[in-house]
Amino acid sequence: LSFNVSGSILFKCMSLEAGRITEQQEKVLSMLEEKFPDLPPREEIISVLQDSHFNPQDVSIEEVMLKDLKEISDGEIKVAISTLYMTLEVRGNL
Repeated sequence: LSFNVSGSILFKCMSLEAGRITEQQEKVLSMLEEKFPDLPPREEIISVLQDSHFNPQDVSIEEVMLKDLKEISDGEIKVAISTLYMTLEVRGNL
């Protein structure tokens, strides 16, 4: 969850001018990094986010779901979560 939150904040910062980050965002990221020292460095997360931009044309639903896949594990149980945005009209045809 901490990885998703920090990634979300950094993704929003990527679209800002010169990668600027607000004071509040910096505060949240610093707290997450302090509480969860195993989080990847910010530069690594930003690099992954920049590399993940892709053209959705000719991509299957499975590929999109795998692209966004997040895994959480307590060592014994593993849960995978993915997000897929679509209109209700498209969903009816699945």
